[in-house]
Amino acid sequence: MVALQGAAESEPTLVTPWHPVFVAGNWTFPCRITNPCPLYMDCVYNLVLSSGHVITINSLQFITLGHGNDTHPVLAHTFFGTQAVVHAVRQRDSGRGVVGVNGFRRDHAGLVCGFADDEEHLHMHCKAFHSQRQHLQMSQECL
Repeated sequence: MVALQGAAESEPTLVTPWHPVFVAGNWTFPCRITNPCPLYMDCVYNLVLSSGHVITINSLQFITLGHGNDTHPVLAHTFFGTQAVVHAVRQRDSGRGVVGVNGFRRDHAGLVCGFADDEEHLHMHCKAFHSQRQHLQMSQECL
């Protein structure tokens, strides 16, 4: 996670290192602003909007899923930036407008290309759990 300081806020906003943020008139990745800190989170939230595709949290602007911008080098993403993610979210929606995702599938280049099946993620999660727990104490220094 990356702790970003909003202009008017005293508490940092935690965001994943590669989730585009609009800063100083440009879209960039949070990990290019400050170093990520290893931090295990129980939940990470994201949104799908029908229009606008930008949300403001603590005076920081973030792009949302399925935004459709395939020309900007920071925003373009073959899964997160397209209708593919919207379709994947709809497939998991039980009618409440909230879906759970337990991990991601990655292509041969390591880029996210879909949501992982629950069994697939459980196997990956069990392998990674012990190394993530070791980072918890160190992560508190980042906040």
